[in-house]
Amino acid sequence: MDTNNIKLQFDTICASKNIISHIDTDGCDEEFVKATATIVKDFTKKLQELANLNKEEQEKKEIKKRWRPNLGEIYFRINWDDIVSLTWENDTYDNKYYNVRDIYKTREEAEFELERRKIMIELQNYADEHNGEIAHPSYAFWLALDEDDMSITVENDSFLPPVGTVLFSNGDIAYDAIETIGEDRIIKYMFGIDLDKKFHCNGDCECCDEYDPWDEEDED
Repeated sequence: MDTNNIKLQFDTICASKNIISHIDTDGCDEEFVKATATIVKDFTKKLQELANLNKEEQEKKEIKKRWRPNLGEIYFRINWDDIVSLTWENDTYDNKYYNVRDIYKTREEAEFELERRKIMIELQNYADEHNGEIAHPSYAFWLALDEDDMSITVENDSFLPPVGTVLFSNGDIAYDAIETIGEDRIIKYMFGIDLDKKFHCNGDCECCDEYDPWDEEDED
């Protein structure tokens, strides 16, 4: 067969769906039409497999951004000052907990969040009990992390404080709150750095397993 006399015309190739919409085989014999149909079928199948693969990869990325239990999977949530385990049934209660971000993949994650909430409440209670008047948020003091020596410092730079932070009317009250509640607890649960994992050389040598607190965030 003289293939030069055969014209395959594609009206549209849908880039988003990777689907061939039309092939003109007018004037071609039956064998060629069958062969072409087989090729197109195989090609379309490959494109669909690729689309499914891309969909799976996208779903994995979405799961990585925010975990959601599968049907029948165990998850954990905070119930007052305790941790409970539940089975995901995708019902109203499950989705309510999910929407308010009260779902955790492991008990350890839930326990960490519970302790973080406790510390925030303790800080806010201390501020409420000891603060004087704060005329404007820009006059307030708040806690920050000194990354050089991994300690808590008190900030007041005439700018608006970070959203959601506990405000103190003066620096002395803020430092007293740190001492009362515990600096290590605040560093661990507010800033996510476990000081029990000691630094060796500030990451400047390759001879040890030094702990870099920012590595864990980068991996997420």
